[in-house]
Amino acid sequence: MARIEDREASGSVRAWREGPFAREPERHGELFSTISGIEPEPLYAPDNADIDYERDLGYPGEYPFTRGVYP
Repeated sequence: MARIEDREASGSVRAWREGPFAREPERHGELFSTISGIEPEPLYAPDNADIDYERDLGYPGEYPFTRGVYP
């Protein structure tokens, strides 16, 4: 998965980075990591993954039912 900085950010991602994300500069320096030591991105968007969104993930309630066992 590509990091946000490595990709051409879409307009909505750019707006988020310049708006809500930029308004909390004191948190930018904090380091967060998972129990596995992985540092998560501040935002994950469809352009972070090399997938066809409709084919590989789909919408809730439609095939391929990737959102859980309940409709």
